[in-house]
Amino acid sequence: VKHGSGYTVRDFREAGNASLLPEVVLLAVEQGHAREVVEDLLRMRRHLAGALFERLCLHPPAPERVAQVRAAIARFEACADAGGDAVALAQADSDVLAAVLAATESVVLQLSLNPIRAVLLALPSLCAAMFREPAANVAGWSVLASWMETPGGDAGPIVELLASRDAQTLVHWRQS
Repeated sequence: VKHGSGYTVRDFREAGNASLLPEVVLLAVEQGHAREVVEDLLRMRRHLAGALFERLCLHPPAPERVAQVRAAIARFEACADAGGDAVALAQADSDVLAAVLAATESVVLQLSLNPIRAVLLALPSLCAAMFREPAANVAGWSVLASWMETPGGDAGPIVELLASRDAQTLVHWRQS
């Protein structure tokens, strides 16, 4: 809005930011293009994981940060053991990721989580596909926490596991 000149509509692809992702995904669902957008979202999550590992290799986390990650994993596991619904599991899972990202002490990486979390929580059917086997998610987080305690190893297998889980998620995802 410019006083005296009215409104100017700008292309969201050029002027927008990641905060638009939840609305873009919901619009894609309505228009039948959700699969492509969700594939890209999962891809970005994997790239975020790669940046996370790189950062942790360069700046190993403090033991108290790893303890916070383990505590978040324990809460996620408790939610899974209690039979939490898909949205509760997604929230608990994103809390683990938030703890991992906090361990990097990178504000940029931490801020990158917010739009992904918002999209995930806006799509209960995607949550259901991602957390259909929550014990596997807990096991994956436990492997990551162990890696964080002795960083410097190859994170490639963990990223490959994430890619495999994402592929399985897309197979089981039923668009609502």
